[in-house]
Amino acid sequence: MLLFICLVSYGAVLTLELRILLSLSSLFGLCMIFHGHLERAKPDKGNLTDYYLQISLGGTTGSILVGLVAPILFQSTWEFYLVPLIALLYVVHVHVVIGDR
Repeated sequence: MLLFICLVSYGAVLTLELRILLSLSSLFGLCMIFHGHLERAKPDKGNLTDYYLQISLGGTTGSILVGLVAPILFQSTWEFYLVPLIALLYVVHVHVVIGDR
């Protein structure tokens, strides 16, 4: 996604098919990284209920934010480029600053 952001911000002319391909592959890569992080953070069997409850609460909160708050706050599509950048910064923070668990 970072490559996609750089190409678009420097005025590269990309076809619609290439934009879709870059966007979807970047989203897939980020999702795989975050799902791997969740898997590594899974606690032992005694605390799984709390773990899955927190994941479901996070999904509910995210759905409310995306469905109700985001349409009010974001009137254009600039968040499409902002969110993957924030996600990449988080990935760097987890793997470099905190250390890979």
